[in-house]
Order: sequence, then C-alpha cells, then structure tokens
Amino acid sequence: MPTVKETIEFLNKFDENDIIATTIWFVEDVLSLKPELTDNQAEGILESAHDNFDANLGINWDSLEHEISKIKTNGE
Repeated sequence: MPTVKETIEFLNKFDENDIIATTIWFVEDVLSLKPELTDNQAEGILESAHDNFDANLGINWDSLEHEISKIKTNGE
C-alpha cells in the first residue's frame, strides 16, 4: 500500500479534471468501528479492503465491517 506522501506525489502528476477520488479511508475510520483493534490490525483491514473490493461497490463502511468480521472470525 502506498504511503500518503507517495499517493500525493502520484496525484499531483494529474490535472484536477483528469481524476476523481471520492473517499480516503484512515486507520481512525476502522478504529471508529472497532476501537479495541490495534493500529496494525486496522492497517491490515484497510489493506485487505483495498485488495478485495468490488469495483462496482468501492470501499464503504459495509466492506470495512466485513473485513473486521474476518479478523474476528480468524481469531486475530
């Protein structure tokens, strides 16, 4: 997963009319759903959501909750 700095550098290469990004997800978003997770677990959830998202649906609160439920199920 690219760092925030890498993402900003990448996006700065484009004209503002050439791209659309509607949502940026943060560790804090994941922790707001399940505060007892560690930062590392929340990062893993974001990575998994990114790797497994359905392009027709994108990443949303439901998909983050689904990724959280997979961690609980796996006992992590």
